Amino acid sequence: MTKKKASKNNNNNNNNSNDFDEEFDSGEWINIPTKEQRQQENNEKRLKKKEELQKKRDVELKEHQEKQKRIEQLFNESSKAFSGGKNKSTPWGLLDEDVDDFEQSNQHAPKKSTKQQAVDPNKGFHYGAINIENKQKKKKLTNSNNNSPKIISSTPKVSLEKAIESFNFKNYYNLLDSLEKKYPSVTDLQIKYIAECLEEHFGNVESDTAIFDSRVDYLEKFDDKFKDETKKFFKSKPISNILPTALFLIHNILSILRKDKEAINTTGVGLEILLQLIFRYFPETLLNGVSSFKSMNIQSLKPNVISLFFWFFIQPINPHISLSIWLQLIFPVLYKNKLNDQVLSLFSKFSDLVVNNEKLTNSSNKDFVDSNVISNTLQDYILTESLSKIPSGDGVKYSHILYDLDKLFPSHKIPSDYFYVLLVNAALPIEQTRTNILFNIINCIKMDKNCINYLKNGYKDNIAQVNNILLYTLLKWSHISDSKISKESIYNLAIYCKEYNEQVLGKLNQGKLKTKVNIKEVEMANITCNSVIKSFKSNKVLKYTIYFILLPILAGAGYLARQVVCEEYTSHLGQKAVEYLC
Repeated sequence: MTKKKASKNNNNNNNNSNDFDEEFDSGEWINIPTKEQRQQENNEKRLKKKEELQKKRDVELKEHQEKQKRIEQLFNESSKAFSGGKNKSTPWGLLDEDVDDFEQSNQHAPKKSTKQQAVDPNKGFHYGAINIENKQKKKKLTNSNNNSPKIISSTPKVSLEKAIESFNFKNYYNLLDSLEKKYPSVTDLQIKYIAECLEEHFGNVESDTAIFDSRVDYLEKFDDKFKDETKKFFKSKPISNILPTALFLIHNILSILRKDKEAINTTGVGLEILLQLIFRYFPETLLNGVSSFKSMNIQSLKPNVISLFFWFFIQPINPHISLSIWLQLIFPVLYKNKLNDQVLSLFSKFSDLVVNNEKLTNSSNKDFVDSNVISNTLQDYILTESLSKIPSGDGVKYSHILYDLDKLFPSHKIPSDYFYVLLVNAALPIEQTRTNILFNIINCIKMDKNCINYLKNGYKDNIAQVNNILLYTLLKWSHISDSKISKESIYNLAIYCKEYNEQVLGKLNQGKLKTKVNIKEVEMANITCNSVIKSFKSNKVLKYTIYFILLPILAGAGYLARQVVCEEYTSHLGQKAVEYLC
């Protein structure tokens, strides 16, 4: 503390001390903090700031923990039916207190293991880690019993018919209603409850290990009400919400088939029943899951797993859904990869079943294969073939489906994107591929006359390709002509192309051509157009010439016939007929 007396005449101080002088003039005591005081003050500020930050973090941590606790609680509820614990609760007890416990139908069943199972979204259901002490106890017990006879416990299997007979359908329908009320917007949790219900009861049924086309049809064993009620439940669910849980259930079945340590102690039949129903009546789930199936590299899996996937793929009622999946998943594998005999046998059997399905030509089906899927597959195959990358492999024999218009387009309407893939590849250097494409372009024109308009619209960008089509038509006309394609349509196409060619050549001569055009292609196309016009026009003139020759002959014959009738047969005709003719 220091006391200073202010001086009124202190006018010579510099500008930096003006504020300080004002305090002197006030005549009051002022405090000048020491270094220790300033340091203490700064420390207090830092401490206060740190406490405030810590409080904020504590609040955020508490909110996060509460949120995680709620999520974990919901997830634990979803997995309780698989836990096998003695005190486990069932979904029916959680959802509706008035509904009897579904396990009453299985009250005499053998008790399951009390190990707690957890859920991994990637691997499916699995057992949680055991602490070190329990591991040591288990190891000691195992070592002490090495020389003692082992008793292998197994859950007795039941037939599907008996399992259906003992299934409590009433409680199942109540479960569907309760799920809608308790979890109206949590689709994945709803589906998991249904899966748990079915697997809990049907998980003791022996899974069918037959090849995919000989496997048992589970849904055929159930009555219509079971299918209708379950379909009704799923009908209001977005496919995008059903797909992730369907993939989750598939991973669980794969875990069972692989006999993973983390796999659930059931056969997976309940999950297969639910997935069969979803894929049969909501096949868009399969289509939306194609990218996920691709990532699994089905050809690298074991035969029993491949067979299971193929069984899923043939479930849709509409055969075009299975064909779409085949085009995207199976066909590329067949012509791009070399498969071992066992896998190839499965792929070939599945391909024959899908490609040769007679129902593909049924035009009453509302949903056909998406034209983008067909176009992309066709373009990929043509590109691979043109680069000579197709092995002497096994997919080539199925390539005909890419050009089977009756199966691809039962409505007999050729999509523009499919036709343009053929068009842009109509000038490939490989003769066999080019000829095959030209032949199929003609088939498209026969099926859908609108393809002529596609050619006109795409001519300026595909002059060489359209030229090949006209030339092919001219040379092969005796083989391809029929009532489905007229000379007039080809003649008009040649006229249209010739007019465009002359416009381009005219602008070139005038120096007004702005776009880049291959003049040699235009000149060559003009020669082809002239040949087509001349050939088809000559036949047209001959036809009219014949008409003009026959007309007077017919007129003369009619006149002579009239004279004969009037001279020799008037007595046989009535009065009015005679007056009219003679």
